[in-house]
Amino acid sequence: MRKGESTRQRIVGQAAEISSLGGVQSLTIGGLADALSMSKSGLFAHFGSLETLQLATIDEIEAQFTREVIMPALREPGGVRRLRALAEGWIDWSHGEKRRGGCPLAAAAFEFDAQPGEMRDRVARAFEDWRRVLSRTIEQGKAHDIPVACDAHAIVFEIFGIYFAQHVQSWLLSLPNAREQARDALDRLFVRAFDKANA
Repeated sequence: MRKGESTRQRIVGQAAEISSLGGVQSLTIGGLADALSMSKSGLFAHFGSLETLQLATIDEIEAQFTREVIMPALREPGGVRRLRALAEGWIDWSHGEKRRGGCPLAAAAFEFDAQPGEMRDRVARAFEDWRRVLSRTIEQGKAHDIPVACDAHAIVFEIFGIYFAQHVQSWLLSLPNAREQARDALDRLFVRAFDKANA
């Protein structure tokens, strides 16, 4: 990796970590430059505008998510085990060491949901891509141990609901057992959707 690319990667990595605590809108050229011991002009030269930096930060967060959640789950056998790895991995990822305020993409969903523009579109695309991963896993899993009659869209809707419930309870309400409750809710969903359907 060339020096310029390495520096850019270091910038967006730090930006992703900061956005977990304060949201993407909390990012500033000056604040990020201070955190990285860089000059503002040096940092600005890599992006040219604050919005470009924010968009690059979303790209980095999604890339981290792919590396840390999706790719490991794809090593699991298709079907319920892979879907469980994806859903539980999503919950665990939001509690990672570099995400002290939870999932920055979830925070960005609340930040930009009512603000039309390129940032909202980029965040929405990240969640739509993730929704498709989950739906495709369920559809492909019908060749394994997922019942053919299962409604993929309904199951993905419930997984999203469980995830965002634990997000609010973990980071807004500071409830210590939200993560475990989310895992329990996933267990109940999987029994209802898959075990009973197989009975």
